[in-house]
Amino acid sequence: LGTNKFASSIGTFTASLRFIKGHQVNFKVAAVASVAALIGSPLGAKLAMAIDEKYLRYVLLIAVPIIAVMILRKKDFGQEIEHEPPILKSVLLSIAIGFSLGMYDGFFGPGMGTFLTLLLNPVLGLSILRSCGTTKIVNLSSNVAALVTYALSGNVWFQIGIQCTIFSILGNWVGAGLALKKGVKIVRPIMIVTMTLLLIKIATEMF
Repeated sequence: LGTNKFASSIGTFTASLRFIKGHQVNFKVAAVASVAALIGSPLGAKLAMAIDEKYLRYVLLIAVPIIAVMILRKKDFGQEIEHEPPILKSVLLSIAIGFSLGMYDGFFGPGMGTFLTLLLNPVLGLSILRSCGTTKIVNLSSNVAALVTYALSGNVWFQIGIQCTIFSILGNWVGAGLALKKGVKIVRPIMIVTMTLLLIKIATEMF
Protein backbone atom coordinates (compact mmCIF):
# COMPACT_ATOMS: atom_id res chain seq x y z
CA LEU A 1 0.00 0.00 0.00
CA GLY A 2 2.75 2.46 0.91
CA THR A 3 4.76 1.81 -2.26
CA ASN A 4 1.58 2.07 -4.33
CA LYS A 5 0.88 5.53 -2.88
CA PHE A 6 4.31 6.68 -4.02
CA ALA A 7 3.66 5.76 -7.66
CA SER A 8 0.02 6.83 -7.53
CA SER A 9 0.80 10.29 -6.16
CA ILE A 10 3.08 11.22 -9.05
CA GLY A 11 0.86 9.57 -11.65
CA THR A 12 -2.24 11.32 -10.34
CA PHE A 13 -0.37 14.64 -10.35
CA THR A 14 0.32 14.09 -14.07
CA ALA A 15 -3.36 13.46 -14.83
CA SER A 16 -4.35 16.47 -12.71
CA LEU A 17 -2.23 18.77 -14.85
CA ARG A 18 -3.96 17.56 -18.04
CA PHE A 19 -7.44 18.06 -16.61
CA ILE A 20 -6.52 21.52 -15.26
CA LYS A 21 -5.16 22.48 -18.68
CA GLY A 22 -8.38 21.18 -20.24
CA HIS A 23 -10.48 23.32 -17.85
CA GLN A 24 -12.23 20.27 -16.43
CA VAL A 25 -11.78 20.86 -12.69
CA ASN A 26 -14.31 22.38 -10.27
CA PHE A 27 -11.84 24.07 -7.93
CA LYS A 28 -14.46 24.94 -5.31
CA VAL A 29 -15.42 21.30 -4.81
CA ALA A 30 -11.82 20.14 -5.24
CA ALA A 31 -10.49 22.49 -2.54
CA VAL A 32 -13.07 21.54 0.09
CA ALA A 33 -12.99 17.80 -0.63
CA SER A 34 -9.18 17.79 -0.76
CA VAL A 35 -8.86 19.27 2.71
CA ALA A 36 -11.30 16.67 4.02
CA ALA A 37 -9.35 13.91 2.21
CA LEU A 38 -6.11 15.14 3.79
CA ILE A 39 -7.69 14.47 7.19
CA GLY A 40 -9.36 11.18 6.32
CA SER A 41 -6.51 9.54 4.39
CA PRO A 42 -3.94 9.35 7.24
CA LEU A 43 -6.63 7.94 9.51
CA GLY A 44 -7.35 5.24 6.94
CA ALA A 45 -3.65 4.47 6.55
CA LYS A 46 -3.22 4.09 10.32
CA LEU A 47 -6.29 1.89 10.42
CA ALA A 48 -4.84 -0.31 7.65
CA MET A 49 -1.72 -0.86 9.73
CA ALA A 50 -3.82 -1.78 12.74
CA ILE A 51 -6.51 -4.18 11.48
CA ASP A 52 -7.08 -6.84 8.82
CA GLU A 53 -8.29 -5.44 5.47
CA LYS A 54 -10.36 -8.58 4.79
CA TYR A 55 -13.37 -6.89 6.39
CA LEU A 56 -13.34 -4.14 3.78
CA ARG A 57 -13.00 -6.74 1.02
CA TYR A 58 -16.32 -8.28 2.05
CA VAL A 59 -18.02 -4.89 1.73
CA LEU A 60 -16.48 -4.23 -1.70
CA LEU A 61 -17.45 -7.69 -2.93
CA ILE A 62 -21.07 -6.61 -2.51
CA ALA A 63 -20.76 -2.91 -3.34
CA VAL A 64 -18.79 -3.09 -6.62
CA PRO A 65 -21.36 -5.18 -8.58
CA ILE A 66 -24.18 -2.93 -7.34
CA ILE A 67 -22.36 0.21 -8.54
CA ALA A 68 -21.62 -1.40 -11.92
CA VAL A 69 -25.28 -2.27 -12.43
CA MET A 70 -26.29 1.28 -11.49
CA ILE A 71 -23.97 2.70 -14.17
CA LEU A 72 -25.29 0.33 -16.83
CA ARG A 73 -28.93 1.11 -15.99
CA LYS A 74 -28.51 4.87 -15.66
CA LYS A 75 -29.24 6.20 -19.15
CA ASP A 76 -28.31 9.81 -18.31
CA PHE A 77 -24.98 8.82 -16.73
CA GLY A 78 -22.38 11.52 -17.27
CA GLN A 79 -24.80 14.28 -18.25
CA GLU A 80 -24.63 17.69 -16.62
CA ILE A 81 -27.23 18.13 -13.89
CA GLU A 82 -29.13 21.40 -14.35
CA HIS A 83 -29.27 22.56 -10.73
CA GLU A 84 -26.20 22.28 -8.53
CA PRO A 85 -26.77 22.15 -4.74
CA PRO A 86 -26.80 25.43 -2.75
CA ILE A 87 -23.36 26.53 -1.54
CA LEU A 88 -23.75 25.27 2.05
CA LYS A 89 -25.07 21.89 0.93
CA SER A 90 -22.32 21.66 -1.67
CA VAL A 91 -19.63 22.33 0.96
CA LEU A 92 -21.07 19.80 3.41
CA LEU A 93 -21.39 17.13 0.73
CA SER A 94 -17.84 17.83 -0.47
CA ILE A 95 -16.53 17.43 3.08
CA ALA A 96 -18.44 14.17 3.62
CA ILE A 97 -17.35 12.70 0.27
CA GLY A 98 -13.73 13.85 0.59
CA PHE A 99 -13.31 12.57 4.14
CA SER A 100 -14.97 9.18 3.66
CA LEU A 101 -13.27 8.33 0.37
CA GLY A 102 -9.99 9.83 1.56
CA MET A 103 -10.13 7.45 4.52
CA TYR A 104 -10.93 4.56 2.17
CA ASP A 105 -8.01 5.53 -0.07
CA GLY A 106 -5.60 5.52 2.85
CA PHE A 107 -6.94 2.20 4.12
CA PHE A 108 -7.23 0.23 0.88
CA GLY A 109 -7.40 2.39 -2.23
CA PRO A 110 -8.41 0.40 -5.36
CA GLY A 111 -11.35 1.98 -7.18
CA MET A 112 -11.23 5.18 -5.12
CA GLY A 113 -11.13 7.42 -8.19
CA THR A 114 -14.06 5.58 -9.77
CA PHE A 115 -16.16 5.78 -6.61
CA LEU A 116 -15.38 9.49 -6.20
CA THR A 117 -16.25 10.28 -9.82
CA LEU A 118 -19.54 8.40 -9.48
CA LEU A 119 -20.45 10.48 -6.42
CA LEU A 120 -19.44 13.87 -7.81
CA ASN A 121 -21.51 13.35 -10.96
CA PRO A 122 -25.01 12.85 -9.48
CA VAL A 123 -24.56 14.26 -5.96
CA LEU A 124 -22.80 17.56 -6.76
CA GLY A 125 -24.07 18.01 -10.31
CA LEU A 126 -20.73 17.88 -12.13
CA SER A 127 -20.44 16.54 -15.68
CA ILE A 128 -18.57 13.28 -15.98
CA LEU A 129 -15.44 14.99 -17.35
CA ARG A 130 -15.45 17.65 -14.64
CA SER A 131 -16.03 14.90 -12.09
CA CYS A 132 -12.98 13.05 -13.42
CA GLY A 133 -10.82 16.17 -13.28
CA THR A 134 -11.98 17.16 -9.80
CA THR A 135 -11.47 13.58 -8.63
CA LYS A 136 -7.79 13.74 -9.61
CA ILE A 137 -7.17 16.75 -7.36
CA VAL A 138 -8.90 15.12 -4.38
CA ASN A 139 -7.21 11.78 -5.07
CA LEU A 140 -3.83 13.50 -5.21
CA SER A 141 -4.39 14.98 -1.75
CA SER A 142 -5.39 11.65 -0.24
CA ASN A 143 -2.48 9.86 -1.94
CA VAL A 144 0.10 12.33 -0.63
CA ALA A 145 -1.34 12.26 2.90
CA ALA A 146 -1.33 8.44 2.94
CA LEU A 147 2.17 8.34 1.40
CA VAL A 148 3.57 10.51 4.19
CA THR A 149 1.90 8.31 6.81
CA TYR A 150 3.25 5.08 5.31
CA ALA A 151 6.71 6.59 4.71
CA LEU A 152 7.05 7.74 8.32
CA SER A 153 6.34 4.18 9.45
CA GLY A 154 8.90 2.73 7.00
CA ASN A 155 6.32 1.11 4.71
CA VAL A 156 7.46 2.51 1.34
CA TRP A 157 9.87 0.57 -0.90
CA PHE A 158 11.22 3.43 -3.01
CA GLN A 159 13.27 1.22 -5.36
CA ILE A 160 10.12 -0.51 -6.62
CA GLY A 161 8.05 2.67 -6.30
CA ILE A 162 10.28 4.60 -8.72
CA GLN A 163 9.97 1.88 -11.36
CA CYS A 164 6.18 1.80 -10.98
CA THR A 165 6.06 5.60 -11.15
CA ILE A 166 7.34 5.64 -14.74
CA PHE A 167 4.36 3.61 -15.94
CA SER A 168 1.96 5.39 -13.61
CA ILE A 169 2.88 8.69 -15.26
CA LEU A 170 2.46 7.20 -18.73
CA GLY A 171 -0.89 5.58 -17.89
CA ASN A 172 -2.31 8.71 -16.26
CA TRP A 173 -1.16 10.92 -19.15
CA VAL A 174 -2.75 8.66 -21.77
CA GLY A 175 -5.90 8.04 -19.73
CA ALA A 176 -6.52 11.73 -19.05
CA GLY A 177 -5.98 12.52 -22.73
CA LEU A 178 -8.49 9.89 -23.81
CA ALA A 179 -11.07 11.19 -21.33
CA LEU A 180 -10.65 14.78 -22.53
CA LYS A 181 -10.95 13.76 -26.21
CA LYS A 182 -13.65 11.07 -26.04
CA GLY A 183 -15.65 12.16 -22.97
CA VAL A 184 -18.31 9.89 -21.49
CA LYS A 185 -18.06 7.50 -24.47
CA ILE A 186 -14.68 6.28 -23.20
CA VAL A 187 -15.06 7.01 -19.47
CA ARG A 188 -18.13 4.83 -18.96
CA PRO A 189 -16.75 1.57 -20.46
CA ILE A 190 -13.39 2.08 -18.74
CA MET A 191 -15.17 2.43 -15.40
CA ILE A 192 -17.02 -0.83 -16.01
CA VAL A 193 -13.79 -2.62 -16.97
CA THR A 194 -12.00 -1.16 -13.92
CA MET A 195 -14.70 -2.29 -11.51
CA THR A 196 -14.80 -5.74 -13.12
CA LEU A 197 -11.05 -6.13 -12.66
CA LEU A 198 -11.33 -4.85 -9.09
CA LEU A 199 -14.08 -7.37 -8.35
CA ILE A 200 -12.02 -10.24 -9.83
CA LYS A 201 -8.97 -9.15 -7.82
CA ILE A 202 -10.92 -9.03 -4.55
CA ALA A 203 -12.69 -12.32 -5.20
CA THR A 204 -9.52 -14.24 -6.14
CA GLU A 205 -7.66 -12.94 -3.09
CA MET A 206 -10.52 -13.88 -0.79
CA PHE A 207 -11.27 -17.32 -2.19
